[in-house]
Amino acid sequence: MPAPPGDRTLSRGSSRRSSARAAQAAWALTVLHSPRREWLGRSVPLGRQLRLGRVGGEVDLQIDDPKLSRVHASVSRAGLVFEIRDLGSRNGTFINGERVERHSLTVGDVVRVGDTLFEIGPEGPRQAAEPGDPSLVARSSSLIAAVEAADRVAPSDLSVLLLGETGTGKEVFARRVHERSGRRGAFLAINCASLPRELVESTLFGHKKGAFTGATSDSDGFFAQAQDGTLFLDEVGELPAHQQAKLLRVLENHEYLPVGSTRVVQSNARIIAASNADLD
Repeated sequence: MPAPPGDRTLSRGSSRRSSARAAQAAWALTVLHSPRREWLGRSVPLGRQLRLGRVGGEVDLQIDDPKLSRVHASVSRAGLVFEIRDLGSRNGTFINGERVERHSLTVGDVVRVGDTLFEIGPEGPRQAAEPGDPSLVARSSSLIAAVEAADRVAPSDLSVLLLGETGTGKEVFARRVHERSGRRGAFLAINCASLPRELVESTLFGHKKGAFTGATSDSDGFFAQAQDGTLFLDEVGELPAHQQAKLLRVLENHEYLPVGSTRVVQSNARIIAASNADLD
């Protein structure tokens, strides 16, 4: 016997509400990168509110990341709309490389808090960027393609330039290239924007005792410290133009002259540079 019209209407309404609930429940934060490898690929369902931070008891999701604040950010839901809000964190909250105080979220957005990267999207299968390798997790085809490109260049001695907004994980890629390069030296990450302009040359290339006021002893620069390893120069476009020219000469000739020295030093440091703008 066919159901009464009222029953059919109720059934359709219940079905719509069930679909809406299912759509809401399907949203999740997927960990793309974390200082703790056991977190990689973890999918955290998004409920009505999710507070992120470093200290348990004060947040809903405790993340072991030293660059996070105690209570860093929160993700809230109103119907099918999700929004992230920074809670006065020290290092900021970033969406697709842009620092935000409050911002709506859509599928595919990449959230950075501290050194942890999340992707917003429906719960579902994740895959390592490379089968059997958990160091970086990816779902989008563009991210997988970028990781594959990094892996192809890693075994070579070629210098690498990474372009992308601040907070998009350029250092993550630089570390991946180093780890797959086979180099026995260290990985050294430097933020060029934080280097005092008057000390850029001695900081990068080192100096000899007496080379300038305050130079009371010989000092190795970052190039010497990264010998046989990788030197990651973040925000390289912030270096003064004449220092960028000296850096280019090192890339071409693989040698440099410490400040106050007359002896050229051979460099076997691999250079990975990064910028948030095209370098002409």
